[in-house]
Amino acid sequence: MEGLCKNKISLALLLICLIGLARAQNAPDDYVKAHNAARAAVGLDTLDWDEGLADSAKNYANQRAGDCDLVHSNSGPGENLAMSPDGDLTAKLAVDQWVAEKADYDYKTNTCAPGKQCGHYTQVVWRDTGLVGCAKVQCAYGGSYVVCHYDPAGNSVGVKPY
Repeated sequence: MEGLCKNKISLALLLICLIGLARAQNAPDDYVKAHNAARAAVGLDTLDWDEGLADSAKNYANQRAGDCDLVHSNSGPGENLAMSPDGDLTAKLAVDQWVAEKADYDYKTNTCAPGKQCGHYTQVVWRDTGLVGCAKVQCAYGGSYVVCHYDPAGNSVGVKPY
């Protein structure tokens, strides 16, 4: 009986640690660090976390939790969306998805490669953006959905991000 109790306690502690680790991978600082690493790579100032933007991101993420469609809200702030259909999308993985678009961005012509997207990347590295707030929700079908809002918004037509 004593061994069984120790095993249950050990399992409970492991679960608590794993939950804490999962939350730690989605803290505001995790989003900010991932964004700022991409910004530093092109010589830009850092972003700061904004609770108001985080609240608006959370509100929109909650609206999309039922379907987790990658449909922009067009609500005013700049916005990036990411989704994982079958797993937990951490802050770093979400931002890494957007930053991976750098490979399809041609700075000289300020265009994306044909048939590719790069607007998520250019929003991450938009020179005038100073604030970010993000949120994550679980999708109704089990995946996860991340929304980040930016102020000021980026991606002005014809303007280079940096």
